[in-house]
Amino acid sequence: LYTIKFELPDRVMAESEPPLKKKQKPGGSFCAVGGCSNRSNRDRVSAHKGRPFLRYLKLPTDEQEKRIWVTRMKRDVSSWKPGPSTKVCTDHFFLEDFRAEDLKRFGDPKYADHRGFTIKRIQIRLKPNSAPNTDRQTGMFADPLAPKTSRRPPTERVSYKEVSEAKERALYEAVSEAKERAFYEAVSEAKERAFYEAVGEDGQVAEVIKEEMVVEYEVNQEASEVGRPRGKN
Repeated sequence: LYTIKFELPDRVMAESEPPLKKKQKPGGSFCAVGGCSNRSNRDRVSAHKGRPFLRYLKLPTDEQEKRIWVTRMKRDVSSWKPGPSTKVCTDHFFLEDFRAEDLKRFGDPKYADHRGFTIKRIQIRLKPNSAPNTDRQTGMFADPLAPKTSRRPPTERVSYKEVSEAKERALYEAVSEAKERAFYEAVSEAKERAFYEAVGEDGQVAEVIKEEMVVEYEVNQEASEVGRPRGKN
């Protein structure tokens, strides 16, 4: 048996293999806040629900304000220094930090198409003394991306034994009150029945009282006549 070996030229083998892709450099602006991965060439939607913009802002030129920004960016001031192209995305600011006239342009029809989408780039500017992750009222650190949850006060847990004892106590009190009420009603009814049996009906009771009053009047009259002095003849 004979084996035949075919060898292709190098030019044909090179054409059959797919060309090597060049690695693309990650261009665009990115957020320098610690823990944030927003990048301008990839992320264009704000993490805030309903916020229609996501921009990347340069750090202020004033050294004191820049130092405040770096502190609020979760960076170590002693070991990390921002560069001229360092930026912070607008997700780390509250709506109160932006100028009102810039925010109003997002509802202006001349900046949107017939579907309501923004078609023109709108400039977003910060108010003076604005800093990322900072509450404007207190000046303290505050995360705008923190979920807003209303915590209810913890409810006191009651054991099954306590519930059973409370039910038993309430039942005993209700039964005791019912028994006491029935007892007083029975006694009152018995006393009334015994009285009417002794003196008769209502009319007879009135006659007895009347007779007693007449007898008492006659006795008083006799006593007064006995004690009255007699006149001279």
